[in-house]
Amino acid sequence: MQKLLAIKERLLNNGSVSGKMRVVVESLGKSPKRPLGKVNPWTWWPELVRGCNLACVFCPARMIEKSDWKFMSEETFDSVISLLSELTPYGRMNFAMLGEPTLHPKILDFVRNTRERAPHVQITTYTNGKKLIDGSITYKQLFDAGINCVFTDMYAPWETHKKLAEDSGYEYYHESEKPESIVN
Repeated sequence: MQKLLAIKERLLNNGSVSGKMRVVVESLGKSPKRPLGKVNPWTWWPELVRGCNLACVFCPARMIEKSDWKFMSEETFDSVISLLSELTPYGRMNFAMLGEPTLHPKILDFVRNTRERAPHVQITTYTNGKKLIDGSITYKQLFDAGINCVFTDMYAPWETHKKLAEDSGYEYYHESEKPESIVN
């Protein structure tokens, strides 16, 4: 936060900040929940894996050969969490992008690390569910590690996913059967 306040002071004393930009710069560091003020990001989308175990026609990840898959290093992830915990302590971390996050061998460690270092952040993932279906990762493991929400594409029958969700011991629902009491 000290670095942010020093940057704010430099920008304000520089004299070259426009009127609209001045409002943004003055909002820096005012709220511990939104240290970047008006420009605070709401969601972080680190790409844990560049590559996917499917080749869906609508997704550009299908063009990434398995030999070109890349996995985020622990050092890079540590840097991401350091920034997130300082700049967006009440935001959201979504694991998904141009790859299948459950392919990362450290995904459970990354979820735990996020939960420990940014306890108020909502942690979600989007997955094609293939690793859930083959049992190499479970909903229970993800939730026990600290994830809040798992969005799963249905590349297996609903009954299969329903059983996996029930086996987790956690509350779940299908998007089309959302309870009235759940806030959108």
